[in-house]
Amino acid sequence: MSLGDNALFLGENASISVDASRFPGIKANCTYYTDNYWEFYEQGGANHTGIYCLKDGSKSACYEEESFNPICPPLWVSPSSF
Repeated sequence: MSLGDNALFLGENASISVDASRFPGIKANCTYYTDNYWEFYEQGGANHTGIYCLKDGSKSACYEEESFNPICPPLWVSPSSF
């Protein structure tokens, strides 16, 4: 029901949990996810990342613009401190 001060990053390449207070700009109690539905891409759909807030159920984009790339799906890059 709650991640507390943590944020969860979910993706095809990796899934990690981080302490949001250690990284400015990361929202606590949120999941960051990648959309990796390849059939949708092939039909001209958007390839994106998003943020889901567990507190109020709201969804928002990670980027203002679409991040569609037909070659490389979205992925998370983890700092070496993990």
